[in-house]
Amino acid sequence: MKNSIFIIILCLSYQLSNGQSVEWSSDVINVMYIGYKNVLPLKFSDLDEKYLEISSTYGKIVKNDKGKFIWTGDRPSNVEHILLIKYKGKVLGEFKKMFKRMPDPIVQTLPISGTKLKYFTGLKGFLPNGRTDIPIFVQSYIIQINNNGVISNLINKGPMLSKRNKKTLKYVSDNAGISIVSLLVRCPGDLAARTLSDLRIQ
Repeated sequence: MKNSIFIIILCLSYQLSNGQSVEWSSDVINVMYIGYKNVLPLKFSDLDEKYLEISSTYGKIVKNDKGKFIWTGDRPSNVEHILLIKYKGKVLGEFKKMFKRMPDPIVQTLPISGTKLKYFTGLKGFLPNGRTDIPIFVQSYIIQINNNGVISNLINKGPMLSKRNKKTLKYVSDNAGISIVSLLVRCPGDLAARTLSDLRIQ
């Protein structure tokens, strides 16, 4: 029931009597993230944007160099904040959104189509809610090799496999166990890196 109500809110559009309208045009962008320049998926019709007034009960609204409206905030909330849109002094629309910390991302091996060691070139992170537009930075990780109980570790900085580690992995047995451990990532707005769960390659 809660999900049904939420979808209705996302699809709301508003229209003035003389035809001007605004619509929240995305069903993926449903929360605002702290520390991130949230692009508002507003779709306007039959109006001149120079007469628009956009304000909010929290955070800051600016227009970027691509003409998109950006909503930023620096702390999470448990209440909805109001985004108020006026056109020539009249209320055109109102949307309510929460500001949240980004959830822990999912990390996959590159290329995503192959999980065997011989295909491994690096790691890529993305949010679990379909927000592929938000960059996730893989800061570092350790490639742990288990060769018949003998453990060795390769430290890797950044998302892509270093040349040195790539060369070393060429000589690892196909029967060896390979895991990614001590995986550190950063999401926009993070003050420190997050440690994610281990990832098994082979």
